[in-house]
Formats: sequence, C-alpha cells, structure tokens
Amino acid sequence: MNHTKKTLLLCLAVLSVLCLSVSGCVSGGTGSGNSFSADNVVIVYGSHGCGHCRQFVAQLERDSIEYTFYDIYDEPERKAEMFTKARSAFPDLTTVHFPLVDVNGTILMRPGYSEFVAHLKRAETAALRAPML
Repeated sequence: MNHTKKTLLLCLAVLSVLCLSVSGCVSGGTGSGNSFSADNVVIVYGSHGCGHCRQFVAQLERDSIEYTFYDIYDEPERKAEMFTKARSAFPDLTTVHFPLVDVNGTILMRPGYSEFVAHLKRAETAALRAPML
C-alpha cells in the first residue's frame, strides 16, 4: 500500500474514533445521542462502591445528562432523604436497591437505563403538552 493510502486510512480511523466520542454522533446503544432538556432534575442515590451505580452514572455521562449523585454512606442526611422518597414511592418497601433515581419527582429503584430514558421522554412530552400560563 502506498504512503497516500496509509495516510488516508489513518485519518479515517482517527475521525471515526473522534466521532464516537462526541455526543450525538452515534444513535442507539452507548453514546446514544439522546438530547434532553436541562430542566430535568435527576438525582441518583447510591454508593461509589456500587457497580450498578457506576454503570448508571457512566451512561448518564455518555449521554451528557445532567445529574446529582449522592453517596449515602458519605452523606447521612441524604440517606434519610433517600429513604423518605423510597418509602413514599414504595410503601411496602423492606429493602432499597441501588441506584435509587429521582427523575423529576418520580422515584425509580435500580432502573434499567432504557426505563430511565423512557421516564425522561414522558416528562418532556408532558411538559410540551402543558398549557402555557
């Protein structure tokens, strides 16, 4: 292969890697390019040692979704807040599974990422349909 072809292939490879790392460049799966309003309030309760929490937060970051993470073992006042929200959403609750996610006031316990995204989409659709005052 001549030098020009090698250079062109290298440039294409570099551009492909850059494209994959930019939000919105890939549709579906990781880096899905979901675009959600900054008005959404996403609070994640869990622990830095929790694998489910780390995976969930990593996906939020890949999709550039703003969130607040509270490690309930580092912040005892947030632990009480989490249990209050969990008990109001799940009255018969005996065990909390991490992450517990508050999405605009809707409480999800260890949601799959697609379930979480569905809640964001419903919230945004409802906001669009709400009458303007």
